[in-house]
Amino acid sequence: MNKLTKSVLGVLVAAPVLTSVMATPGNASTGPSIELARAGSAEAMAASCPANAVCLWTGTRFRGDKITVRKDGSACWNYRPGYIFPVKSLITGRNRGIAAMRTKKDCRGTPSASYAKNVKVRSLGGRYGFQMKSIR
Repeated sequence: MNKLTKSVLGVLVAAPVLTSVMATPGNASTGPSIELARAGSAEAMAASCPANAVCLWTGTRFRGDKITVRKDGSACWNYRPGYIFPVKSLITGRNRGIAAMRTKKDCRGTPSASYAKNVKVRSLGGRYGFQMKSIR
């Protein structure tokens, strides 16, 4: 287990979190760079996202727990088995879009809309947001 996984698992309480162990692209040997910011922290409350990342919140209007995902290429990334990340708002960086979030692992199941680079979505709609298990 790498250092990132240990630190993220150490703060995992209610929201499922993507880590290099929980999110692996097929046979790739390196995982994405993931940062978790808990609700109420300065980072989670900042409605911004780095240019090379996608930022996802568990609350509307960029509130709640936030994960920042930096990944290369178009590989599918799976979330921890048995967990769903309820995405209610998101920001794509100026250099990174989302082909689709999916409701099942391996980028299967119901797809979300695609999101272009440099987009802010204050609310994905619905009571529970988009119930994401994987992302491309």
